[in-house]
Amino acid sequence: MTLRERLSQLNRLQHGLWFKLVASGVILALAIAAGVTYTVWRHAQPAPNIDISSFISKPPEPAKDAKLTPEEAREAQFAKERYDALATTAKTYNAILAREADPTVVWARLAIGAGLALGAVWIGLGLTVLFISTLVAALTWPLYALGDSQSWLWAAEHRRTLQDSARFIGGVGALTLSFFILMQALKLALGRSSPVTAIARNVVGEAVRMRVSIIFIVMLLFGLASLPGLLDDATPLRYRVQSFLQYGTGGTFWVIAILVLFLAVGSVAFEQRDRIIWQTMTKPVAPWQYILGKWLGVVGVAAVLLSVTAAGVFLFTGYLRNQVAVGEVTPYMARNQPVTEDRLVLETQVLTARASVTPDIPTLTHDDEEREIDKMVARAKQGDQFLQETQEVRDKIRATLRDELRAQYMSIGPGQQKTYYFTGLKAVKENDRPMTLRYKVSIGADDPRQTARVSFYVPNAGWRVQEVPLGQALTFAVLPTSIEIVKPEPDKDGKLPPGAAEEGVLALTIANGDRDRYLENPESDAWKNPESMSIPPDGLEISFPAGGYESNFFRVMIVLWLKLAFLAMVGVWAATYLSFSVASLIAFGTFLIAESASFLNTSLEYFNADDAKGNIEYWKVLVRAISVPIAKVFKGYAELRPTANLVDGRMLDWATVATAALVLGALSAVLYAVAVHIFRKRELATYSGQ
Repeated sequence: MTLRERLSQLNRLQHGLWFKLVASGVILALAIAAGVTYTVWRHAQPAPNIDISSFISKPPEPAKDAKLTPEEAREAQFAKERYDALATTAKTYNAILAREADPTVVWARLAIGAGLALGAVWIGLGLTVLFISTLVAALTWPLYALGDSQSWLWAAEHRRTLQDSARFIGGVGALTLSFFILMQALKLALGRSSPVTAIARNVVGEAVRMRVSIIFIVMLLFGLASLPGLLDDATPLRYRVQSFLQYGTGGTFWVIAILVLFLAVGSVAFEQRDRIIWQTMTKPVAPWQYILGKWLGVVGVAAVLLSVTAAGVFLFTGYLRNQVAVGEVTPYMARNQPVTEDRLVLETQVLTARASVTPDIPTLTHDDEEREIDKMVARAKQGDQFLQETQEVRDKIRATLRDELRAQYMSIGPGQQKTYYFTGLKAVKENDRPMTLRYKVSIGADDPRQTARVSFYVPNAGWRVQEVPLGQALTFAVLPTSIEIVKPEPDKDGKLPPGAAEEGVLALTIANGDRDRYLENPESDAWKNPESMSIPPDGLEISFPAGGYESNFFRVMIVLWLKLAFLAMVGVWAATYLSFSVASLIAFGTFLIAESASFLNTSLEYFNADDAKGNIEYWKVLVRAISVPIAKVFKGYAELRPTANLVDGRMLDWATVATAALVLGALSAVLYAVAVHIFRKRELATYSGQ
């Protein structure tokens, strides 16, 4: 039997139903067995446990009828608070140390691998993928093993190069196979005989035939595979993880977005230019079916690419998570402390989903606010006799008034102190969730060469003096024991207001100076900062874990796909009535404007249509007339920053995902309706593509 006949026989075998059933059973059995074995082995290992009773005893509860002096009561309360704080810290540390034994990442790897293997089997490529996978493993394993070898001096000297090469080859192979399997699965999913799916299937085929598409697909796969090798092992682990998430998620999104725009524009424009559309539209195919099919095909390709990159980013992030952090001997095992700062920040601020609260800002009552606005309007009319008191003018003055009140409240004079109240923290205290205070201080022009000494008082923790660089955000941990549960006060009739409930409140006091120096010499002014300091709008917040990193990662990928779906519709819409070059210019311009609309909105607040003397400059009026509608249209798109949420460990909740679906869905629906209307009016039979 010749080699060709042997290969033909194997091909018939991998397409057979019995082979698919048996192979599927073997894959599932191996995946489940591996997962269960790993889980049992992990649970058999001794669980890490920090027992605070070994170095501090729990203070005894005073008898109910005991009569304590005020000093004894204070000492008893202090001892209890200190014990509770240490117990909460130990609980947080134990939760972090227990994550080493968490089999979630292993199960995720097995699920992704088994899913791809099953996909390869049922599209008739089980043996082909097995052979290629074996070949890739045969290339990568010797390189990685050689890099771990200590017996050969040359290998030890080039350990990083060998292991990076092995990871690169393995990454390219795994990503390429995943892309190929998912693309074939997408074609099968679009196999239903209808005009919409037939057109979408043709777009999927074009995605691997167009030179531009191939270039960007290769860039995406090779770039993502090479990214792990660019991380510096000397960098703290939390920064390595954040860098990988930033470039692995944000960078790949931009590459996929550019590919989506090229594919959407080219698929429609080239068919008109080459007159291929004549054959399509004479089937017959309705305009709405043609546009929908093109969009569906591009969105399907985007989903495949995003799924491949998301799986790669998720799995390698799990690999990074189990690397040695700064100050650790082995992963999760510190030298002289239970948990290092690097590991603590990584687990509580990066690989998590944090919610945040800002301090309550005092506001005026409605009547007082209206009176202040009336006064401000009167003063404005004195300076400008042509000013018309419209609702828009009052709203602008209202916003200015509130900003001034906030700025005044968040400003602290030299040697002064203010207390800021954070509410809505009852669940944080009840569940002993670790908190993080993020703060930023501004003085004057925020000279980066200068610093200020700022003191923070946290209940049950005392004063903390920080050397603060101006204009830069810093953080430190706050224990939930600092939260006070406040009960609602009844009215004069002894009844509680409707909806009143207990509230968790954190009272944070900030002093503009060094409290330690004040205690050393209260008579001296040396402890004060010479100037007033202010806290910007984004300069003070308390954050705490509100969900898991894995679910947050999934929601981020959904929002990124929604943005890609909108960009696909932009490209299809532009190509319905423009040539490829012009449509590409419009589509890419829309993409860049949408991504920068947040900056545009902020800039327009300071872009006035008059000069310093009050004279109107009409070219500025024209700029505002064009920019304001654009900024407002794309405001919802620009406010979606899923990658920033993922990198900073901030929670992207389902409400935001639903809002993104509604906003981007509405914009896409409008563009779809316009594209269908334009397409119906086109004279395709006489259009030459020029």
